[in-house]
Amino acid sequence: MTGRQRILVRKLDYRGQEIFHWSGEIVAQQPDGIVVEAPFNVGRVDLGYVVLERGDLFVEFYYFQRWFNIFQVFGSDGALKGWYCNLSTPATLRDAELTYRDLALDLFVRPDGTWVEDDRDEYEQHKATLYRPEDVAAAEAGLAELLAWARAGRMPTRPHPH
Repeated sequence: MTGRQRILVRKLDYRGQEIFHWSGEIVAQQPDGIVVEAPFNVGRVDLGYVVLERGDLFVEFYYFQRWFNIFQVFGSDGALKGWYCNLSTPATLRDAELTYRDLALDLFVRPDGTWVEDDRDEYEQHKATLYRPEDVAAAEAGLAELLAWARAGRMPTRPHPH
């Protein structure tokens, strides 16, 4: 690929309503997914297990068949903060727009390989009242795959030297 293509990423809720959107650049594209680099563009967010700040670099791994996406997060100083993983529907790419539906449950994998879940209560509530059973089964298989990757030290990394 010569030069980097700009892309718009749209995070939707389960019903398809936009939660948030941002722009990034495609750094790799394969039949099973796409990798986007995007600067974190909101103010400081302290999640309790990691602090995200304007200027952090997100290397975002989207998959067209897997029920999750993964953001490898680097501080503005280049230090790895970890991997922020969203349970979600598989990503859809049309022209220069990528969309996915978020399923509430998140997993953060620290650089040392330990992890923490976030929003489990919200996920359980939606699982009981909103999500289709087949989507729950696919998402939970995705979570099992993410945990296997974390245990094996196989979290994805940026596809090129920076």
